[in-house]
Amino acid sequence: MRIWPRGLLLITMAIGFIPAKGQETIHWNVIQKIRAEGFQNTEAMKIAGYLTDVYGPRLANSPSYNEAAQWVYETFNSYGLSNVAIEPYGDFGVSWEVDFVSVHMLTPQYMPIIA
Repeated sequence: MRIWPRGLLLITMAIGFIPAKGQETIHWNVIQKIRAEGFQNTEAMKIAGYLTDVYGPRLANSPSYNEAAQWVYETFNSYGLSNVAIEPYGDFGVSWEVDFVSVHMLTPQYMPIIA
């Protein structure tokens, strides 16, 4: 009884490896250019680092969220992108932002924790 599902799986896999007629041509030179751009000229980590280190965690509709969105808007415009826009998030309700955090370990003995 268990042979039938395995056989069906093998047949399905074999059919999947048959090249389809009219398959699109792969332009390897374009793929190489995209890879080179992504690995050598990317600013993705710089942007991600700036958003996390400067603006930190953000809730929708919080001041940090709006400041981060404005920074991204200005950055993308400076890259020469067209149609850059800040889309409204929707009706989120009341938001908040952390102004101060204090973390303390109470047991087995008291100790302030840098967090």
